[in-house]
Amino acid sequence: MARLDDLLARWLLRRATSRSDGANGTPGHAAAPSIDLKALQAHSEQQMEVMRRMKETTDKRNVRHKELRKRVVQLKRELKQTKVQARHDRHEAWNWETRYRLMRSDLRSYEEAVHRSLTRRGCIVAPVLEDPSRVNRFLKLKDRVWKTEMRLGVLRQHDPKPLKLDSIPKVLPPGPPESWPLISMVTPSYQQADFLERTLHSILSQDYPRLDYHVWDGGSKDGSVDIIEKHADKLASWGSEKDTGPANAINKGFTRSKGEIMAWLNSDDLLAPGALHYVAHYFATHPEVDAIYGHRLIINERDWQVGRWVLPRHNGEMLLWADYIPQETLFWRRSLWEKCGGHLDESFKFAFDWDLLLRFQRAGARIKRLPWCLGCFRVHDLQKSSAEITTTGFAEMAKLRMRELGSSFSEERLGHHVVLYQANAAWCDRLLRWGIRW
Repeated sequence: MARLDDLLARWLLRRATSRSDGANGTPGHAAAPSIDLKALQAHSEQQMEVMRRMKETTDKRNVRHKELRKRVVQLKRELKQTKVQARHDRHEAWNWETRYRLMRSDLRSYEEAVHRSLTRRGCIVAPVLEDPSRVNRFLKLKDRVWKTEMRLGVLRQHDPKPLKLDSIPKVLPPGPPESWPLISMVTPSYQQADFLERTLHSILSQDYPRLDYHVWDGGSKDGSVDIIEKHADKLASWGSEKDTGPANAINKGFTRSKGEIMAWLNSDDLLAPGALHYVAHYFATHPEVDAIYGHRLIINERDWQVGRWVLPRHNGEMLLWADYIPQETLFWRRSLWEKCGGHLDESFKFAFDWDLLLRFQRAGARIKRLPWCLGCFRVHDLQKSSAEITTTGFAEMAKLRMRELGSSFSEERLGHHVVLYQANAAWCDRLLRWGIRW
């Protein structure tokens, strides 16, 4: 339309010009009416400006359209590459799982060789990483282990989130309640008034009818005694006096206990709901088992979850190298306790639980790991175990390794065992996320 108006304006301008020439003296033409030439010229220029702007707009749209088409092509190419990468990642995941199964098979054969070597006094075990192919596989496995969210030995694995307790089966021991196994539990405490109430409640609220519960405090001055006195009617014994450490306080409680099943729970940890009934049922229906333990949930001072430890099935060989067994989930029979001396070694201030497990294993105990989170381990700034691990803890753990392994121990072999055990734990954690309790 703008082009038509421009042509019309030009025609009128030429016509007016010719008539003007005729009026000025050209013979044979009549006088033309007066026409505003300046107005027509202005109109023509205005239409030309509109045409120029329209051309600029069209050019910009064409450029933008080309850019959009290039972007569409680029996005399609990126989508194709993403699909290819996704297929590659799935393929890599399956390759890793296959390599892990092969590594686990190699580990079993290696453990058998180590066990045979350890049974002979004075023999030297061959180096662990002597095959270059095994070295490469081991290093790749180590990298994958350190990238997993759930890693044994790490207490704070993620940001705090609401605690989600495990759904422990609600089972009862066979027979009437008066025939159920008597469970003796001991809680040692010192200056833990902020958490002691929650610990006592986690045990007493289970309403297990055959509970033999003892609480022994090391002479706290923070109000712990008042908390214990509130529950004194539900306790078999309690006291608050100076002791030589947690092992001494636990021995005081177990000396006064009479239960067939034994355990202790530190004053800042929690027992999972339904754990006592489930433990009593398991021991009653599995008379061949001497000790059991389960997975661990890790909580902070506000009872929010910050991690968990999902352990593989019990590995007696690994117990010689490191102790990952969650103490708050450990239960054992009194017959095993008496067979191993009937006391904790009070010379240990940190690793007395590992020493007890090693004595259990040396006595031929049958230890089983149950696929449930039986307890919650608390991490906080005033935690005694975290404060002492770099001083007393490392020294006592080294003492136990030398006692059990002797000349067979080396830092290289320790790292080898730990990485393979952590990889096995990461695999169990993945199965648990899929709903498979292995």
